[in-house]
Amino acid sequence: MSFKKEAAILATLKHPNIIQLFCCTTDANSCSLAMELMSTDVRKLMDERMPDPDYVAFYLPVAFYIMLQVAMGLMNMHERQVGHWDIKSSNLLVKPTSVPELAEVGYVDVKLVDFQFAKVKLMSSRGTNQSIDNLGRTPYRAPELYTQEEEEIAKENYPLKADVYSYEITCAEILTGHSISIY
Repeated sequence: MSFKKEAAILATLKHPNIIQLFCCTTDANSCSLAMELMSTDVRKLMDERMPDPDYVAFYLPVAFYIMLQVAMGLMNMHERQVGHWDIKSSNLLVKPTSVPELAEVGYVDVKLVDFQFAKVKLMSSRGTNQSIDNLGRTPYRAPELYTQEEEEIAKENYPLKADVYSYEITCAEILTGHSISIY
């Protein structure tokens, strides 16, 4: 069920900063999504670029460019009333930019990926097995989603603003190169 939902949402999203779906297939034994090819994700790229904790993974202009691309993809989703629900550095796929001069200094093209938790905001989630426990990952989940009162609201209509919180945490990771911990 999650596979078909992810494919349906991806099929409606067309933006340079959202992974492009070419086709999907299902049969009794398997399901497949064919998407554009990317090199790695932001988390792995940061880990590769940081040989020691004092090193910065991205020059500041590159970090801002990455964050801008994520914001543009997320803005496009929100304009369509679609929440991602799982913004984090490992759900941002990258490949070297096609401009050779920029690729040499570390610029990358970024695409949002992994829409298994994505949901059209105005649709009800009743009848599904979604719960607040599997919506996004700590520390990326917005704090207001931890309270009991907000939990019931989130099950019904996960706020798009919660994606913005996750985006902010992801930006902190991009700027520092370190995984963020709230403990």
